[in-house]
Formats: sequence, C-alpha cells, structure tokens
Amino acid sequence: LSSAALLLGAKGSPAVAREEYLRDPTPEFLASEERSKQFAKKQKAFKKAFNSLLDELNAAIDDTECIEALRKMTILVQKEQDLPAGMNKESLVKTIRLKKSAMTSKGSWQTPVEIEFKNLVQNIGIVQSPNREKDTANPI
Repeated sequence: LSSAALLLGAKGSPAVAREEYLRDPTPEFLASEERSKQFAKKQKAFKKAFNSLLDELNAAIDDTECIEALRKMTILVQKEQDLPAGMNKESLVKTIRLKKSAMTSKGSWQTPVEIEFKNLVQNIGIVQSPNREKDTANPI
C-alpha cells in the first residue's frame, strides 16, 4: 500500500470506494426507488383526473356545469391535499379566469359560480399553506 493509503486506511482509498460504488444497490435504495415509482404513478393519475375536470370546466356551457366542475376540483384538491405535480395555483387561476371571461361576455358566470371558484382558490391556499398546524396554546 502507498503511504497515502496507509494514512487514510484501506477503507478510505478511492479504489475501495469505487468497488463499493459498483456493487448492487442497497435495499434502502431499492425501497426508495419503489416509493418514487409509486408516487410518480399516483401523481400521473391525479394529474389526469384534474386535467379532465379542467377540460370539463372549459367545455361547460352554462353556470350549472361550471359549478359542478369547480366543486369536483375542490373535492379532489381536498382529497389529495395539493395540486398535481407540475401545476401551480397561479396558472390554474389564470386558466379559470379565461373561462370566466368567456362566460361573462355571454352573460353567464353569476355569483354562485364565482363563489365556487373562490372556494376552490381558498382550498388550494389552505392545503398549500406551510402553517397548517394549529397552535392550541395561542388563542390568536
């Protein structure tokens, strides 16, 4: 062994580290990869469901259909406790406001639809809030 290998010890040498790197993955790594695959599969299904509801909203021709689509979106957000990966609140609100603009020009998007829209936005804010734990000691 070289003097550097003696100082570092055999385990600290790059050759030993390289051998360890080339071995089979650890069980922890495999479990982590499996969790990652499950998460990606769940997110793909969630995004597909959410996008179908967004399409349903965009295809709506009256207030009743808009209310139903917004209500379904709110329920899905509450169930999953977030928006799908890759989707943010701002882009969703912008998309819905485009529909609102189109509906308003036709005399639709009355108060009940606006209430349901605000309810969705509020629920997204609640589930994405970093301060979700209640502080029972503080009355404020």
